Amino acid sequence: IIAEKEAERENAVNKQDAFLTQFTALNTSRSIKTRRLATVEESPELTQTAKLAQVFKDIFTAVTSCKGEDGVTLANPFFQLPSKIKNSAYYYKIIFPIDFAMIEKNILTGHYTNVETFEDDFLRLFENAEEFYGRTSDFGHKISLLRKAYEAAKTDAMIMFEDILGEAMSSVFTTSKPDDAKTDEDDEVIRCI
Repeated sequence: IIAEKEAERENAVNKQDAFLTQFTALNTSRSIKTRRLATVEESPELTQTAKLAQVFKDIFTAVTSCKGEDGVTLANPFFQLPSKIKNSAYYYKIIFPIDFAMIEKNILTGHYTNVETFEDDFLRLFENAEEFYGRTSDFGHKISLLRKAYEAAKTDAMIMFEDILGEAMSSVFTTSKPDDAKTDEDDEVIRCI
């Protein structure tokens, strides 16, 4: 049993190393790219995952580099989850916490092998922030702007996804609910005394 687990761990490490080599090769100059690609065994699945990761990274960069009217990057507060000690209420209210740092790590390690898991994590980050901070708060407003940037970047990437996957993307990407469709009842309860 121990030998099997060790073999599985070794296989996972080798697969991750191969992905990183493929991903890095796609992002470097031609001569280096050719040498690196020669070292990686030809795997259509690995190549597809690396190409998807490139597009995911472009979307991630487009969203996280958005700036507000004051020139400050909107995504900064969402790169790291709140401290469990200082803000334990967050972890009671949010069942599946995620931040931009986790999404970036998942992109760079090849965790996202399909569009749906990438989409799910981004939407979960937006929904978590809206649920905890409220849509009308300063953070809620930032998330709304980041969501719009995400939708725009996702739309721009549709052709690349179709080229990589060889299928129409309209059914794969779900459009998130527009802010106008949400009612005030979803926000917060205000008690009058």
